Parts: sequence; C-alpha cells; structure tokens
Amino acid sequence: MELIKKIVLLNLFFILGCGSQIKPRIEPENNVTGFKVTATLSDINDAAVEVPEISTKPRIFIFASTFCGICQAEHRNLRDLMSINNDILPNNIEFYTIMTGSADNADSLDFKDFTKIQWNPFYQIGDELRNSLCGKGTANPCVIIEKPNQGIVFKHFGEVSIAELQSYTGVWTW
Repeated sequence: MELIKKIVLLNLFFILGCGSQIKPRIEPENNVTGFKVTATLSDINDAAVEVPEISTKPRIFIFASTFCGICQAEHRNLRDLMSINNDILPNNIEFYTIMTGSADNADSLDFKDFTKIQWNPFYQIGDELRNSLCGKGTANPCVIIEKPNQGIVFKHFGEVSIAELQSYTGVWTW
C-alpha cells in the first residue's frame, strides 16, 4: 500500500511540475524587456558561481526540473546540435541551465546524466531567480533570453526550438 501511495504521489508531481502537461504560452516581451539578470548560482561541484550583470554575448537561461519531459527533450536537441560541432558550445552564446526546486547538486548531476548535455547545469536553493523571472508556481521549462545592451528580450514557457532561440540571439558560431 505504501508503494502505491509513493507511485501516485510521484505521478502527481510529474503532472503538476512539468510543462509537458500544459500548453506552452509566450509572455509578451514588454513584461520583462530591459531587465538584466544577475545572480549567484551553485554548480555541480557546489561552488558558487556569479552570473554577472553585464555580458558581451546573448545569454539563454533555461529553468528546468529533473524529470520534466519537455525540459529533457529541449536539452537533448541542444546537445545534438553541439554534438555535430565536436561537443563544443557556441562561442557567441552563454548557456545557463538552472535546476528548480533543488536543495543540492543531486538534481543537476541527474539532469546532466539523463540528457548527456555538454555543459553543467546550475541550481539555486530557494529558486529566487526563477521566481523573479518566470513567476512563482509557473511550469517548466521557462526560457529567458537576454541580449547585451537590451536586457531580457524573450520569455517563454515550454519547449523552444533552436531556430526560435536563434531568431533572438542570432546564428550561433563555433
């Protein structure tokens, strides 16, 4: 009986916590335009990493959760594109995958293992950055694009294609 309770609760977590269960929607750009992202995140080694307010490259922030199917699919698409380019990240873009609801690095390590992405996911205890950018209680993935000298230009809930990301960041180069 205890096992059945755990299975039901786990399924409920997946249904409520993952963007694959809702229709993705695009928020109007003017809700976030101009805001510059700055935060302290933790990496997979539990080291503090500062996200500087100023960057010379467009930045993509993807807020994800470990067992979110859309989050995993989106990251696998990015991984596959980078695999074609010798597993190297584009040199004109900064990627930040930020695990939500994490108390330690375990979710980041699990997500990297599940998706086989070439970069290391971050986490932030308390989800302050996610809540301030995406809204508290919204679904994952939440994708934010920030451009130099403009701040945030894009916010979206649900999977975003590589072509759509590049329509905001410009073509990626290796």
